[in-house]
Amino acid sequence: MNEIKNIRASDAGRIAVSENGFYEVEFKSIARVDDEGNVFAVVESKKREGGVLTDFHLIGGGERMYWKEDPAKELDYPEMTLDISTPVHASRHVNQSRNVFEVMAYLTSETGECADWLVNPDRQKEDLLGECADVIICALDLALVHKKATSDLDGQELADEVVGQLNDLLKLKAEKWLDKHAD
Repeated sequence: MNEIKNIRASDAGRIAVSENGFYEVEFKSIARVDDEGNVFAVVESKKREGGVLTDFHLIGGGERMYWKEDPAKELDYPEMTLDISTPVHASRHVNQSRNVFEVMAYLTSETGECADWLVNPDRQKEDLLGECADVIICALDLALVHKKATSDLDGQELADEVVGQLNDLLKLKAEKWLDKHAD
């Protein structure tokens, strides 16, 4: 583990742990820096449910803090981004009367097409990546339609909320998947 000596905005989302393991927090943003160079941050406790701390002593406190290494950073792939802006835009502008059950039925159909591709690859008009893209678009549409039906959000606020939550959950779920299935 690397002791935290400085912080950048790009460190948002990284996990910091104390030397004795008492604290484990996700860095959100810098709250303030005092005259002695101590850094206080907005963090979310990973040991307490819903524990957002708005003035956590991250650098220069009595307890040394370290960045917890991210197992995904050890992968052979460089950091990547999947551009989902077009499907988010499409979800907002297609038939707005659809509900989560209709979208889920369509997602199930697209998942079935992926399965059919694996069983009968010679009968397909499109390659497997095309079918996977359809599944991703439908899954994203399902999340957007559900959030719109269960909140007062719409437009850019809705898209930002869903994409932000999905990014956080994708990272968390991928780490759990790695822990469970990696060699």
